[in-house]
Amino acid sequence: MIRAPLLASLSCLVAFAASAEETAPTPATGDFNCFERAAFQEASADTPQIRINNFSVRETKSFLSNGAFAIEVSYAVANRIEKPVSISADFALFDGQDTLLAALSAGPSLDTVQPGKTETGSGDTLVDEGTLGRAERICLRIYTAWSQ
Repeated sequence: MIRAPLLASLSCLVAFAASAEETAPTPATGDFNCFERAAFQEASADTPQIRINNFSVRETKSFLSNGAFAIEVSYAVANRIEKPVSISADFALFDGQDTLLAALSAGPSLDTVQPGKTETGSGDTLVDEGTLGRAERICLRIYTAWSQ
């Protein structure tokens, strides 16, 4: 079951291409796909291999950086196969004139989800206060790989 708005971009999230003879990790990369900021948090994809959902984006005062603010992105990924899955997500935030406001990468600890486990992918980047409020679109690309 795939929920909007990711129906048209399933290949972005879970394009798992592999040959049966391959033994090295097989990467699956998608193009960047963009969504209205309000729709981004409702995104999810569900396949026999993994489930990706619970996307969240927020702006907060940075804990460690004096007076700076941060854009924080997080999501959940559940590994449904019997092998570790490596996963990372790249995010770009744009305003209404297609000006890039912020970019970051987010993934689980050590970029891996063990078999049968669910992990949170997260990441942040420092920004000026109010950056998220100016963002109209969020673009994302998901990268996954596992041994065959």
